[in-house]
Order: sequence, then C-alpha cells, then structure tokens
Amino acid sequence: MNCRDTRRWMSPYLDSELGNTKTFEISEHLRQCATCAERFEREGHVDGLLADRLRQTPGLDWDEVLRTAMRKPRVFRPFQLSVLGLAACLAFVMWIAWPAATDDAARRDHWIATALTDATPDSTPFRRVSDASVELAALARLTLGVGLQMQLLPEILRHHVVELVSVHRRTTVDDTPYLEVRLNCCGEPVLLAVALRENAGPLGADTSELALGAVQSRTLASGVNVAAWSDDAIVVLAASRHPIDGLVSAFRGTRS
Repeated sequence: MNCRDTRRWMSPYLDSELGNTKTFEISEHLRQCATCAERFEREGHVDGLLADRLRQTPGLDWDEVLRTAMRKPRVFRPFQLSVLGLAACLAFVMWIAWPAATDDAARRDHWIATALTDATPDSTPFRRVSDASVELAALARLTLGVGLQMQLLPEILRHHVVELVSVHRRTTVDDTPYLEVRLNCCGEPVLLAVALRENAGPLGADTSELALGAVQSRTLASGVNVAAWSDDAIVVLAASRHPIDGLVSAFRGTRS
C-alpha cells in the first residue's frame, strides 16, 4: 500500500471502522513510513480534541440533532447552528464517501496481491538465501504448532519448475501468527501465507465459503492471481502472476 492509498483510508482507520486485513495493511505502511505516521498522529490528536469537546457538551443527542436538522428552518442560537452544521457536514460527507469507498474497496487487490507487487514490482524472482525446506517444517512447528509439508503433484512437476525460496514468521495487526512462504514457479515469484484454519479470518480468508480440499481462486484487475485452500489444520493464501492452483493446494498441515 502506498502513501496515497493509506491516506484515503485515514478517517475510517482512526475510527476503527476497517476490517482486520485493511487495518493490517495500513499499520504495516505506517510502521515503515515516518511521513504518513506523523500525519496520522496529528489527525488522531485533532479527532481526540474534537471528541473531548463534544463529550463536554451536556445532553448532546446525535439522533435528535439529525432529526432536528431535517425539520423546516427556524431560528437557532449560534451554538445550535454550529452543532447542526457539524452534524449536517458529517452526514453529507458520509453519504457521498461511503458508496465510493465501498465500490473502491471492491475493486482493490487482496492484501496478499498488494504484498506481492510491493515485493516484486517488476516480477523479479525471489532470491534464495537459505535451505527453506528445513525452515518450513521448523517454523511451522514453532509458529503454528503443526507439522507442515509441501507435496507437489507429479502433474505440476511435469509442467512447472518450482523452487522453495524462503520462509518467514509474521503476525497480523491483531498478533495472529502466520508463515510467509516465498516460491518461484517457472521464474515467476509466488507469495503465500499459511495460518491455522481457525485463524483464517484475520488473514482475509473466509473458511465458511472455502470447502476442505477445494481451491478457490480468481484473477484480480491488476492481473495477479489469488487463490485460497484449506485442510482441517491450515489455510493457505497465495498470490502470483503465474497460475497457482496447484501450488496453493500443495501444502499439508498435521496437528500433533
């Protein structure tokens, strides 16, 4: 996520109105971008002052304020006008912005697709730096408490050259642990996230719509393929510009 996109979501982020995935994306950007972090901090301070001022106003009922704003005009005292003006402005901005934000969110990439394009904007393959096959099993046991193996089907191996590059421990914004797995398939980078099945929600996967052993995939407007797969122990998300159905389903989790 870049600075422009982050700032577009500033208000709902500060108001804690975003889902776990979007909150995680913005928090990751703020952790890396001092300029945006400073801007968010200033805006949060202003919001806090405004909230304190409103809380100090005795008997302020927003439902009554909005009902009053819809009545025929009549003469109000200056304080009432300022309150009603603020309420009307907020209501108008929300009415205008909400459909646009909803439509925009529907068109945007999944977070793992954004992470892929941020890590490899020019589709450069990931660079191998260690024995990732050993790290995969060790970190899965340490981070998720499950056994984890990658078992590629013979059909995949006949038509694709797959290289396991690296494995990293990660956490979502609400401290849910997962593994970030990096592969190269036929020279194209593939980014995967592996979590316990019960922790699929913070990872942006809906297991209620994901049948066990069935791959769910789609191609985003950016051209990135996103796929999800689950067994009774883990859920796997993957993103690549390369076909990935056979890769996302290659991971098998085993509970102790």
